[in-house]
Amino acid sequence: MTTRIEQANSEVSTLSATVEEIAATSDDVAQTSEGAVEAAEDGQKSAESAMEAMENVNEAATEVASDVTRLQERVEEISQLEQSMRQLLEDDRSPRVSALADD
Repeated sequence: MTTRIEQANSEVSTLSATVEEIAATSDDVAQTSEGAVEAAEDGQKSAESAMEAMENVNEAATEVASDVTRLQERVEEISQLEQSMRQLLEDDRSPRVSALADD
């Protein structure tokens, strides 16, 4: 009978140790899971920040493109004005040159 009690005690001890190992492993898994959740949340925040930065860059690029288009239009207007002024100067000089040639 003592042997059976000793054997039962041994099995209870082994079972108790196994339960403790399972509990410790469960705690490790829980901590690892918490770390994974935190890492995922940090990753999501980083992705959101990157998306916001990309949207800001896109808005800035759109503004620059619009500014360049307006600048190009102004350059074309100035070029047309310059051509008109040159034509007026040439038209104004032609009669003078002709008059000088007649003298």
